[in-house]
Amino acid sequence: MNFAKREWIITGSVVAVVVLAFGIYFFITGSKTHQLVAKKDAVQKDLESAKQVLTDETETLNNMVIGLRNSFSFAMSIQDQIKITKGLVAQTDFLFTGPNGNNPKMIFKNSDSDILINAERRDINIILEEWQKKISLSALNDLDEQEARLIEEQTRIVQRYIEDITEIVNTSTPENSGLTVAKIEDYKSKLPGADSVTDVITSIAQAVVDNQNKNTQNNTSPVVAYVQTIYPEMQASTTGSFTPQTPSITPEDVIAQQAIVDAAQAQVDALQKQLEQINQQIADQNKTNTATTTVVNQNQDGQTTNYNYSNYSGSYIYSQGESGFQDLIAKPGVPQPLQGN
Repeated sequence: MNFAKREWIITGSVVAVVVLAFGIYFFITGSKTHQLVAKKDAVQKDLESAKQVLTDETETLNNMVIGLRNSFSFAMSIQDQIKITKGLVAQTDFLFTGPNGNNPKMIFKNSDSDILINAERRDINIILEEWQKKISLSALNDLDEQEARLIEEQTRIVQRYIEDITEIVNTSTPENSGLTVAKIEDYKSKLPGADSVTDVITSIAQAVVDNQNKNTQNNTSPVVAYVQTIYPEMQASTTGSFTPQTPSITPEDVIAQQAIVDAAQAQVDALQKQLEQINQQIADQNKTNTATTTVVNQNQDGQTTNYNYSNYSGSYIYSQGESGFQDLIAKPGVPQPLQGN
């Protein structure tokens, strides 16, 4: 066997190995991409199902909240006013360091007024801490007219606090505060109006009156009197209202449903994150496939290409053999191209 034939056999063997390697590589990468696409489709279906569950459970929760408001209209109206007042106090936070802590301090000096307002804000924080417990769903059963009157008095304390801090800002000058005129005007624009707290006090007082009127109407209604003779277990409440002992929707019902909604939302979030990760994996895989396809196309066009492998110290180069074919010959050392004809 002459040298040309031996070289042809070696060349053909090496080419076959390279082609086989590329074939296996494309099979593996193509299979991996297919698996990722299939996984993506499955996660998308799960995500759509999870979103539907979230929508359904949220709708159920909203309906239950409506039912709860019907059952506890007076208590929830008081909670609404508490939340409004808390928001008004929060609008003054920017004037203090540590506004919600045990030692709030006004951020600028104004004779002795800052000492007094710091003490006022500390007292307000105690009220806010009490209120935080009263705006929970579990507190609805305890919000009666007596509690409403206490909250109304506490709201008047908040009103005086806002009036005092507004007076401090309005009487501030660059000389007594160290603030610029522009900064003082900016502070004035951010403070809530005292009328806002007055509206809250009026709303609480009106809610108490409305509840009393409702109770009076219920207790004097001929229908109620007749029902009471048939169902003695239906008794007047401590506020005088004639209501069933067990409302149609309880705070506990809503709390339990809220937990279901939270779990459904967590499932949607987890699936969305999983889908994003899969999409990124598919994008990365497509980049790899595109880069490899470019190399193969260059070979098919007859261009000289180096093949570098991390586990092989040599390289493959093209050379012209005696057989007349452009042979592929293994050559150790650093990869290098050989210029063809």
